[in-house]
Amino acid sequence: AAAAAAAAATAPPGTTIEAAAASADGLDATVMQLASSASPPRTGWRCAACTYENAASAARCSICDAQPEEDEWSLTGAAGKEQKRKLRAQAELARREQERRQREEEAKRKQQEKAAAKRQQKQLKKQQQQQQQQQQQQ
Repeated sequence: AAAAAAAAATAPPGTTIEAAAASADGLDATVMQLASSASPPRTGWRCAACTYENAASAARCSICDAQPEEDEWSLTGAAGKEQKRKLRAQAELARREQERRQREEEAKRKQQEKAAAKRQQKQLKKQQQQQQQQQQQQ
């Protein structure tokens, strides 16, 4: 009844309530049919070598004994979503670590350049002092 009322409210002008209700009932039946025909959610990983759907906890393929590589996993279901979330988190951590290292290397490079410039200034000052001493001795 609620579906019929909703269908009547959204039906095009000139549509009878009976026609709208029949349309809503047909839609409900289609949705129910699709829901019942949907395959149950899978959990685990698909072997890249033989395509067997393994349990999420399996470290090797139950059929061909292949060891999955993370980038070849075809993860499905809740376990797949969790594994993909973990992989994304690991990738993000690796990206951040790489950025941190790059910043540290850049800071170290700048510090070395600064130290080299100081040494060069010292050496230049020393040379100037030596030249002044030589000029005074002459």
